[in-house]
Amino acid sequence: MSSSRESRWGRALAAAIVSALLLASCATGTPPSPSFPASNSLSPSAPNTPVPSASPPPIPSPSPSDEGGGDGSPTESPAQEIANAGLISTGQMNSCVLRGGGTVRCWGVNSYGSLGDGTTTDRLTAVQVLGLTGAIRVSANFNSSCALKGDSSVWCWGRGAWGVLPDETTDREWTPVHVAGMEDVVSISAGYLHVCVVRGDGTVWCWGDTGVGALGNGSKGSSVNPVQAIGIDDAVMVSAGWLHTCTVLRDGTVWCWGGNGNGQLGDGTTTNRSSPVQVVGIADAISVGAGDRGSCALHADGHVSCWGKNEWGQLGDGSTIDRLSPTDVTGVIGAVALSVGSHHSCVLYDDGTVACWGTITGTSIPQTIPGLDDVVAVDSGGFHSCAVREDASVSCWGNNASGELGDGTLVTTRTPVGVIGLD
Repeated sequence: MSSSRESRWGRALAAAIVSALLLASCATGTPPSPSFPASNSLSPSAPNTPVPSASPPPIPSPSPSDEGGGDGSPTESPAQEIANAGLISTGQMNSCVLRGGGTVRCWGVNSYGSLGDGTTTDRLTAVQVLGLTGAIRVSANFNSSCALKGDSSVWCWGRGAWGVLPDETTDREWTPVHVAGMEDVVSISAGYLHVCVVRGDGTVWCWGDTGVGALGNGSKGSSVNPVQAIGIDDAVMVSAGWLHTCTVLRDGTVWCWGGNGNGQLGDGTTTNRSSPVQVVGIADAISVGAGDRGSCALHADGHVSCWGKNEWGQLGDGSTIDRLSPTDVTGVIGAVALSVGSHHSCVLYDDGTVACWGTITGTSIPQTIPGLDDVVAVDSGGFHSCAVREDASVSCWGNNASGELGDGTLVTTRTPVGVIGLD
């Protein structure tokens, strides 16, 4: 790994170039516990030694003195741009990726139309989301997906029984529908039963149904219409997990709300919260990921800390002990992006390599993923992960019971395989 500052910005530039190539025309415009096939299982094993990585220089942290965008919107550092790029998103058993012209292609389970192709047929290779162009970010969750368009509008498709979709009269939408009232969105995240966005003024808005306060508006109830998270007015990104939500503020602090049975809110308790509480001990975060019952944050110096449920080693600290407050992930130094799945997480380094831990590797400390050295974006889902490479191809690995790896098979593998059907 290069030790120069230029290499870090070079990685950011590479991501930006791929984004530009993919989006050239956009300017105009309780889940199941881990269960894998008996053969080729991805079940966790005892911790083993992490693959060491070099230590590049620190990433500049968000500064309270930054002026923000010309329209008053929050700004992002190059590292945040990578971490929050939204080029690819992996749901529980499905995946979606941005392609040319701001189109989106998805693959995997499609029971409720979450692939957006107008059917409910599972797909082993990528299919195009119908009627959607101009997308700049995509977010897939359990049974539905959403996209942020270049005009700052939000469009969602899939299951809507819990208010994830804007029309509460329908159980599902097989193609994208517009979310009314969200016209100035800069960041989006689809969770298990809810969706959250950051608007241009730094406020966070959520909708859906979690029953434990994951919308952040002081209520445990559901809402088909977006509601504002209390007290948040300078967010730079948001992550919606299973039944909780976390956000990073411009001052580098992390705030979470919702279910907290395993300490996933990071406030040192197991008390559910219907309004945001501050994660203890973090003041230099550049991104955060909310998973099943755990959360992780990427710090400005490139290390990662996690908290919450740790039954499968998903906190990466070499143990399987739940943590009510952040604990450092073993061996992660100089990461430029973080993705948090249901029971595993991955980091991207500025040399294009990826390391993961939890169910996807069967370890409680990070392991380098073989065959990846040119990655510009990575995302972690239920029990699989996918990465966008410098040539705009996509590779996935992990569980493949529903075709979520997109390689035309149902073969589970820890070795990345290429997604078919992206052209």
